Amino acid sequence: MYSEASQPRRRFLADNYEGKRPNAPNDVVVLSDDTIWLSDPTFGINGEWEDVKATPEQATTNVYCIARGAKLTALITDLVNVRSASRRTRRSCT
Repeated sequence: MYSEASQPRRRFLADNYEGKRPNAPNDVVVLSDDTIWLSDPTFGINGEWEDVKATPEQATTNVYCIARGAKLTALITDLVNVRSASRRTRRSCT
């Protein structure tokens, strides 16, 4: 997961959650408060849309949030194969 904001080079924001690789980061939503929300289903890692099948390292499919200067946080962990990082959530990222 990286940012290409106004910089000419990519900047990685997170490459793991609690020491384990994400499953298959999917939809990304950036809110006006600069928080970044993303879904992490297992569709891609299970080989359903990607050519390479792998075993998920995360025990759940999550919706993550990362705030400016903060670490990646799993805020929604109770959905089965979450498909969207919709901004309908009213949870705070920090």
